[in-house]
Amino acid sequence: CRSSPCPCQAPCQLPPDDGPVAQRGWWSVAGFLGVIIAFAFLEVRQPFYFTQDDNLSQFMPGMLQGIHSLLSGVFPTYPVTYLAFGIAKLFGNEYLMVEVFVILHLLVGYWLIYWTARRESARPSLSMLAALCCVLSGFALLVGRSWFYMAPVFVWVPLMMVCFQGMLRREPDWKWIAAFGLVLGSFFHAGNVQMWSYAVLLFSFAIIVLLWRRTIAARKLWAIAAGFALGFSLSALLLVPEFLATRDVSRD
Repeated sequence: CRSSPCPCQAPCQLPPDDGPVAQRGWWSVAGFLGVIIAFAFLEVRQPFYFTQDDNLSQFMPGMLQGIHSLLSGVFPTYPVTYLAFGIAKLFGNEYLMVEVFVILHLLVGYWLIYWTARRESARPSLSMLAALCCVLSGFALLVGRSWFYMAPVFVWVPLMMVCFQGMLRREPDWKWIAAFGLVLGSFFHAGNVQMWSYAVLLFSFAIIVLLWRRTIAARKLWAIAAGFALGFSLSALLLVPEFLATRDVSRD
């Protein structure tokens, strides 16, 4: 922070932080406990809170069929589905799989959003509030209970933002390319093409704006293009079969 050019004015000061370094971590832990309490309240008040509407009538049967088909050599492409099923079985009820799937993504999303905000030098308290406002928002709790595949948005979009931050702060190398490609490809396999497309368009638009404003060097485009190529290649494992299966479907 630079001092004021006028000698009669006091130099500007950075805003105070949230206490000693040893205490700042408690903000994130307190927020995480708040998220757990909120989910526990929802499940006690309305069991199977996230297994409603399309999640109940359409998606859960399909997810369970995919899990059971594993023994026949047919398997879903998104690994978290296995993890959600395994945790649900530990609770003695495989029909809890959608609940576990959504809550698991939102819990992980809390930490990723908190981390993303902290990387922008936000205070721990504000980073905690940002994460809480996202994972306990009306969109997360209401849309997530009908369409389970919206929950991964709270995981993969923050990770894309972290990749974007890394590209801005240093020259992207092969590690950045691999990380961005893996995030982009995994996001597609999470289940919602529409949200994935929006994220790709927003990321691309941000790159165009930065190039127009000359905030980033044009030479970074090679690494960005390589990351996109890797991500699209991983997405193609599911994108191509989906396209072939739906290209002749009439929506009239």
